[in-house]
Parts: sequence; structure tokens; C-alpha cells
Amino acid sequence: MSDLLMNPGVQSSLIPLLTALAVMGLIHRLPTGAHQFLGLSVLAGFLIASYVTFGLPVLVPVASGQKIVYIAIISGGLGLVAQIFLRSGCFLVLTSFFGIILSFSWIGWKKIFAPVSMEHLGALLILAGCGLAAYKVLSIRHRNADNTNKNDDLVILAVVSIAIALNAFMGASASIAQNSGALAASLGAIIICNWVGLNVPPGPVTRFIPLIILPALLAQIHYFTKANMWPLALLLLAFFTGNLAHRFVPPYIQKSKFMRPIVIGAINTIPAIASVVMSWACLLYTSPSPRDRQKS
Repeated sequence: MSDLLMNPGVQSSLIPLLTALAVMGLIHRLPTGAHQFLGLSVLAGFLIASYVTFGLPVLVPVASGQKIVYIAIISGGLGLVAQIFLRSGCFLVLTSFFGIILSFSWIGWKKIFAPVSMEHLGALLILAGCGLAAYKVLSIRHRNADNTNKNDDLVILAVVSIAIALNAFMGASASIAQNSGALAASLGAIIICNWVGLNVPPGPVTRFIPLIILPALLAQIHYFTKANMWPLALLLLAFFTGNLAHRFVPPYIQKSKFMRPIVIGAINTIPAIASVVMSWACLLYTSPSPRDRQKS
């Protein structure tokens, strides 16, 4: 059993998925008013996966990897504030922007205060992309979506998380890949429940957690790995795939609670696969050939 728990694939997929499902089941047993906080199951899945993989975080985090757990807790707290007090779409977006800038800046603050370089331009582009993604996910149109398409954003965020995990793995960072995979698996718990017919409303808590954790993971990739960031820019296209579904998918499939997540997920794999393939190509291009290794 201990060998199974030590398997990286299990730590970043099965454990967060089962944890999130278990926490959802517990919340369902609470009074009806507690159901609006079902998104906390995503946070629970991510935190348990982090504990099993990396152990308890240090009380005063120093390394970027140690800060991810605290950023996850902050994202859940901001989500709760938004869930309870914020009703305006504008305030939701502004609060998410604050969380994105906070998480990204905390990870790479030493790099931010370094002399100006191309890294600063890359950081601004990442923040702009994350801000645009947050706007798309938290816009009033999405919050007022009907029961058929309100889970599209969760599918998109899960696919993007998987793509970031693969990009991080190719950039020689297994820890970032595992965190991103755990986030995708935790989101998958809610996606699966809604797919089989259970009604788990994805409120601000559910959305804030990935929208704030992912920028922190991207900051780690940008500042501390060999991964090329340009392929990750392709993932921004995933947040506009709803328009493709509206234009090219037959209406009867769009209105199907069973088929729509599959179609949205399949469409989202196009920019995700393109991103991974581009990262692989960049890795091959920048890696020294066997002849160059012999010369060195």
C-alpha cells in the first residue's frame, strides 16, 4: 500500500480525485446552505495530494515550491469571500486579479526586483494572459449560464492544468507537474459528479482556486525551469473554445449534459496538444546533439 502511495501518478491523480469526492460527500450531508461551499473539495484534494507528495509545508516558506500550499489556502479564502460577499461580476474579476498578482509576485519576487530583462516582459505577458482567462471564467455571462454549460470552465481549467503539467515535466520539473496534475484531478471530481447527473454548482470558490494556483505554477515554470513559455501561450485559446462549440456543434449535443463536457474537452485538447508538441519541439531544438556532447 505504501508503494502505491509513493507512486507519482497516484499522488497527482487518484489521491486528489478520491479526496475531493470524499469531501464533496461530507459536505452533501451538511444542511442545504453548506452546499454552496462544495468547491472547497477542490482545495482539499489539492492539499492532501501536496501533503502525500511533499509532506507538511514549513511554517515560513522560503522556496517557491513551499509557497504553493499557502497560495492554495489563500485562493480558497478569497473564493469564500467572493462566494459570501461579492455579487457583482466586476468585483469578482477584480478580486481574482488581486489573487493572481499576489500569487505570481510572491513566487518570483526576487526575480521581479532584479534588473530589467526579458524575464520581466514574459512575466507581464503571463499575468495578462491569466487576467484574461479570469475575466472569461468570471464574467457575468458565464455566471448566469444555464445548467448545461456552466461546467464548461471547469473542463477548460482541468485540460489547461494537464497541459501545464506536461509542459513542466518536459521542463525538468516533476514537482510542478505533480501539483498541476493534482489540481486537474481535484477539478475532475466536480466534473465527474456533474457529468453523471449530480448537481454540484461551480461557484466562485471552485473557480478561484485554479485561477490563482495556476499563475503561481506558471511563475515557477517561467523563473525556475528550462521550459519555453511561448508554447504555454497557446493554452489561452482554450478559454475561447466555447465559441467554436456554439458555431460548429449541433444544438442537441450542446444541450446534452452528458455529451457537452466531452465535446468541450475534446475541443480544448487541440490547443493543449499543440502546446505540448511545441514544447517538445523547442526542447529538441535547444538540446545539444550527441556530436556536440562529444566535443564538449
